[in-house]
Amino acid sequence: MLDFSVLFSYVLSSKLILKSHLSKVSVVDVLSLTFGDSHKEAEVGSDLLLNMQLVGAGPSGPIPFTDCRAADFLVHSSDDTVFKHVQGATPTLPTKGTGCSTVVLKAISSGDAKITVSFLRHEATIVLSVYPVLKMVKDNLALAVGSSLSVRFEGGPRPWVLDSSSHFREASADKLVTTNILDGVIDVKCGSDSGIATLRLQVGNHPSASLSLPAMSAIDLTVCCTAPRRLLISRINGNQPKCPTNEHLLLSSASMKLAVAAYGSCGNDSERHLDSANGFT
Repeated sequence: MLDFSVLFSYVLSSKLILKSHLSKVSVVDVLSLTFGDSHKEAEVGSDLLLNMQLVGAGPSGPIPFTDCRAADFLVHSSDDTVFKHVQGATPTLPTKGTGCSTVVLKAISSGDAKITVSFLRHEATIVLSVYPVLKMVKDNLALAVGSSLSVRFEGGPRPWVLDSSSHFREASADKLVTTNILDGVIDVKCGSDSGIATLRLQVGNHPSASLSLPAMSAIDLTVCCTAPRRLLISRINGNQPKCPTNEHLLLSSASMKLAVAAYGSCGNDSERHLDSANGFT
């Protein structure tokens, strides 16, 4: 233990008054190295700040350090193709979660990796996850009223490696549309009313004992529900005999597949091809 006196001054009633105060500074041994509450998931291409916590031996028991930015932590990733330590990054005090310093990791590709951090004779290991950006194949839809369309999506936080039961995929929208999600596909269906709705897809993990600060990705899909203004019917194929192009004959024993294309407008927008009219009658 180290004690010393500190002489300092302050202003009181516009007069400079010198006063001495005794401040007790303790030099303690490091008992342990742990991780503070941290984000454990990161999107590909982003940085993850991993909160570090050193604990010292106080006179009345273990005491967590409030600032350990001067500590020289050694960082090792079990898979540098997933997470890579950012060498030379300036440590900071955590702004989210708890801890006394940070180390910075770059999320390289989707997957999981074990990160081992050491300081002096102390060492701690944690599992972290990288997930791809949440994307949909379309960012806007135009559907005939009563019609539906399946839209594929991918990415977003993956099921947490230590508790996959906390994973969720949820879609929220207003009364104009209904949704159903299954295996990376969201089924969108317009009701009987016309209008424009914004559908929000959210993917992530709920908080759990092993994931106190889970990540969540969200993406919006604009859906226009409208009554078609015109239909275009064309033949796909058929087994009927050849006929003159200006004749439209169909024998009783023949079959023909027809494609129906619908066109409509959303609000004051110009006419556009509707992505689906399978519910139009």
